[in-house]
Amino acid sequence: MNFVAIDFETANASRDSACSLGMVKVMDNKIVEEWYELIKPPSMHFDYRNILIHGIKPEDVINEKNFGEHWSSILAFISDNPVIAHNAAFDFSVLRYCLDTYELPYPEFNYFCTVIAAKVTWPELDRHDLHTVSSKLGFKFKHHNALEDARACANVLIAACEANDSRTLDEFCTKSCTTLGKIFKTGYSPASKNKKSAKTKK
Repeated sequence: MNFVAIDFETANASRDSACSLGMVKVMDNKIVEEWYELIKPPSMHFDYRNILIHGIKPEDVINEKNFGEHWSSILAFISDNPVIAHNAAFDFSVLRYCLDTYELPYPEFNYFCTVIAAKVTWPELDRHDLHTVSSKLGFKFKHHNALEDARACANVLIAACEANDSRTLDEFCTKSCTTLGKIFKTGYSPASKNKKSAKTKK
């Protein structure tokens, strides 16, 4: 099982306002590399509610690189691996909006949502948020720190694949009747329980 787990935190309600990103690389079911950076968003407006959630303030990022300046390092870290996130619809919309804001071409890779993985693996849970699923798995982490969330997300997929006796993400999707999402040059198609048609950008 090889993949990269990611998690974004944002400064405000705008999807291009990424203010931090955590990534962990998993090879053969083990975390082998980690990446965490603060990001200077295009607007320095930070909603109070967002600050309460992740603790990042404008003064923390004022001297940091913006997303466009980080992109080459992010892309190199991902390499040719599939990418996962918990509630992928949010994290990959942040990615797409940031790429659009900085006029960067879309990469091409498969992605998956660990909320979907958790729902098909542990349907008995009342909720499938990262905290609830991690509590079931006995995995402790600091929620809304992007790197710690990425670690927890990786742990969810590893546990879900073990529970479904799956050695690869493709095998897991086949056994669980789920579909990988894809990002490609002209848009994306979402990860889901059922196949959906591709969408154009945004």
